[in-house]
Amino acid sequence: MSMSNYLSKLWFGLSAEGHHLAAADLSAMDSKPQLVGSWKELEPHWKWEESEDSQFVHLGSGRFCIARFFEAMEVGGEFGIELVQQNFVILTGVEVKLAVNDVDCSNSGNGKTKLEVTTHKSLFHGSNGTFIDTVF
Repeated sequence: MSMSNYLSKLWFGLSAEGHHLAAADLSAMDSKPQLVGSWKELEPHWKWEESEDSQFVHLGSGRFCIARFFEAMEVGGEFGIELVQQNFVILTGVEVKLAVNDVDCSNSGNGKTKLEVTTHKSLFHGSNGTFIDTVF
């Protein structure tokens, strides 16, 4: 089975727990969807708090862009007593491919197909004093 055929049978979304990129096989309509994988593409700084639900968009050919919304409090001012709230979004490019198996490239060996996720560049976009609630 070719990669594009297999990936077209999967549904991608953000998981309910942890909001990670996840893939489910919905091809068997008479049974419960099978989770194929879940991946965390970004490890946020411990001072960042998520401020909105994450969003993602499919860019085609197994590529996605994931937007994660955060806020952070910074101490500012001359005497270090002024708190400044920063709202920002991190956009991360992700690519999903079939994992390459050195022994069996047909993926018919054990009935389990594994996916490989490559995280590409992440970009920061600050709010300049406004609140960001959507990007796509």
